Amino acid sequence: MADRATWAERVAGWRTSELTSEQFSAGQGFTAGALRKAAHELDSGTRASKAQTIRVARVLRAPAASAAAVLVVELGDARVIVHAGVDRATLATVFDVLTARAGAA
Repeated sequence: MADRATWAERVAGWRTSELTSEQFSAGQGFTAGALRKAAHELDSGTRASKAQTIRVARVLRAPAASAAAVLVVELGDARVIVHAGVDRATLATVFDVLTARAGAA
């Protein structure tokens, strides 16, 4: 069975794809049911961790002089500069991985 980070990537990709779980999982080596279960477990873990809320991210506006950088997000020791037109699925995957790492620390 794939690890939590792999399932987090799959779920993030599914959620941004606008496909049904059956459509998204077709030919991917996992079932629609497994995808929905992973989404539920990831959501449950997120809700449980919110009970002990800690600040892990700080969002800053990019300076006006840097028109290409739309948004800067700091998560733990990582800084992500988000430019206009960024691929939403890729950004979701990056944040899922960083959040998982911050939670494991």
